[in-house]
Amino acid sequence: ELNRRPYKHRQPDFDSTTPHQVKGILSPALSPDGRRIVFEALNQLWLMEIGGKPQQLTSDSFYKQSPAWSPDGTRIAYCSDKAGTADIYVLDLATKAERRVTNFADSAELEPAWSPDGKKLAFQKQDGTTYTVDLAGGEIREAIKATFAPSRPSWSANNKAISFAALRPYSRRFREGPNLILTDDLATGKTAYTEPAPYKSISTRSVDGPIYSPAGSQMAFVLGGYLWVRPVDSSGHPAGEARAINDEMTDAPTWSGDGKRILSLSNGKLRLVASDGATPPETVPLDLAWHRESVSKNTLIHSGHLWNGLGPNIRTNVDLIIAGRRIQKIEPHRDELHRGIEVVDASDLTVMPGLWEAHNHGYGGLSTYGDRVGRLWLAYGITELQSQGEPAHSQMEIKESFASHSRIGPRYFGTGEPIDGERGYYSTDHGVTAEKELHMELARAQALEYDNLKTYVRLPHEQQQIAMKFAHEKLGIWIASHYGLPGLTYGMDGMTHVSATSRWGYSYTRSLGGVSYQDIRSLFSVSGMFIISTPFSASALYAEDPQILDDPRIATLNTPWSQKTMMAARDRAIKTDQSVTLENLKREEETVASVLHGGGMVLLGTDSPLPGIAILSHLGLRAEVKYGLQPWEALQTATLLPARAFGYERDLGSLEPGKLADLVLVSGEPLRDIKDVANVRRVMIDGRLYSIAELIAPYAR
Repeated sequence: ELNRRPYKHRQPDFDSTTPHQVKGILSPALSPDGRRIVFEALNQLWLMEIGGKPQQLTSDSFYKQSPAWSPDGTRIAYCSDKAGTADIYVLDLATKAERRVTNFADSAELEPAWSPDGKKLAFQKQDGTTYTVDLAGGEIREAIKATFAPSRPSWSANNKAISFAALRPYSRRFREGPNLILTDDLATGKTAYTEPAPYKSISTRSVDGPIYSPAGSQMAFVLGGYLWVRPVDSSGHPAGEARAINDEMTDAPTWSGDGKRILSLSNGKLRLVASDGATPPETVPLDLAWHRESVSKNTLIHSGHLWNGLGPNIRTNVDLIIAGRRIQKIEPHRDELHRGIEVVDASDLTVMPGLWEAHNHGYGGLSTYGDRVGRLWLAYGITELQSQGEPAHSQMEIKESFASHSRIGPRYFGTGEPIDGERGYYSTDHGVTAEKELHMELARAQALEYDNLKTYVRLPHEQQQIAMKFAHEKLGIWIASHYGLPGLTYGMDGMTHVSATSRWGYSYTRSLGGVSYQDIRSLFSVSGMFIISTPFSASALYAEDPQILDDPRIATLNTPWSQKTMMAARDRAIKTDQSVTLENLKREEETVASVLHGGGMVLLGTDSPLPGIAILSHLGLRAEVKYGLQPWEALQTATLLPARAFGYERDLGSLEPGKLADLVLVSGEPLRDIKDVANVRRVMIDGRLYSIAELIAPYAR
């Protein structure tokens, strides 16, 4: 029996320009004297005297992250991609002079951490390898071999050890395990793993520590959602019993120079607590607001062909009039409409709704791609991104930055960490081991205005149901997971893959041979529960269009490491037998077609950034057409249907008067040849029009 109770979807206000308090605060760091805080918000670095108003330290459009104080409080190290890929910079606060201290063209340098003597910085590359750089001589050396998505490094007080949170799988059979404290002796290279507390795991490996105190006698970390401290010995290894010093959801701890206070984040607020836990946390006031920019410009797009997203029909020779950020009229072309208004001549192009990427993480790798990633999405016609999990405050920062036009890129709908069970794998998985912790996580979702919830593979079904009821009844948002059952029976909104990682003994939606049988297809067709197809096997279609990766858009805006990986996938598709891969792809697309033609809701996603950015979205559309859908049906899985499934059809998903002007201008006729969807010439997001040349300009070097 299917039990899908209706609920009222929360409707975002896409038009209001009313100021809002900033909640998307990232990497707040308390100065050594305990009087100032540096942090990132709205795509800029800010410096604030406690009790004062934040002052902007940066002003460019590139991505900034991870500010860190020098031990003497005179300099700040941070990351920026303004030279092409993320590098480490050191800013002198007195002179405002800046120095670039890393210069790797083929990698991102992230998460700087000062040595206590101020002579070195530790940092990590995107592959999880930890390095140190000598600030006087510039010598860079590898300190710790790559681990999977470690937390930010932290130095022991004697400058001889570095610790961070690292995954320790329980067995060879499954990839999951606890997040333990890895401590590396820099002289010997010997590493040791230590539990933060007996049989416990640090909450995530994203922003939850461990962080040494300046004196080196303790370290702080987040466990079970709370802030804990634990003594360490003279070699920097955890020793003694850990204890909690607060009872609220905590992120991103950082010490004062005297070790007496710890600054952290809790549900969008800066909080200070005594490191001995003797007094309760206090809120640090933050006088910083953001607002959506007003868009008053009127534009007319003269379209040779227009597909509105609603069905198989194409209109020809149409004028689309946009007032501000919304479509005002769509009328047959008339010359008199072109007077007194800015006209975009698309008479030889097709205008269509912008595409959705329905399964995305971290904006597609914003922390490693930087500013280029938003531009890359738009360059391939993708105007909406739907998150399926990332750090809680990060999703808020991304929403605020793009809504305020502090960055360029698609419209973004965000959620926080996937809510998982006792064992995790990805750095942002939040392992919930008690119902109280689950309720703390849900309260954070409410405070940070999640647009959806994602539960992961080891969360008990009973707790998944609690999360579902909270999402529907308290938040008015949708919730999805990796499982078709039992979610189908008690009202989950969707499944984020046709089939993917499962930890309940077997897959509920696809056999080991890759077949989804008729019972599953029928259930999804009649239940109203959406399913997201993430066709990784579509990479086999590189062989049908190998030049797709030579296009200046991807060649310019992709990162060097992602381009290398994607080209390797292309070369495998060309040079090796793809019959098994294509058979797997065919089976997935047969399921997609069966559910869709049965009246179900199928959406296209790619689980980005895993397979790269944007290209797999287009290969996925081609796969849907190759194995059974009409081009217009395939396009709806990336336009109208995501907007409908996620509750935004009133404003997005099709081109109709009153809807938001998120649209794409492409050459060719996509309803005849689905490959033409990739021929993006211009893109409009929220009423702002971009050319391809504008999008790639900052990286066309």
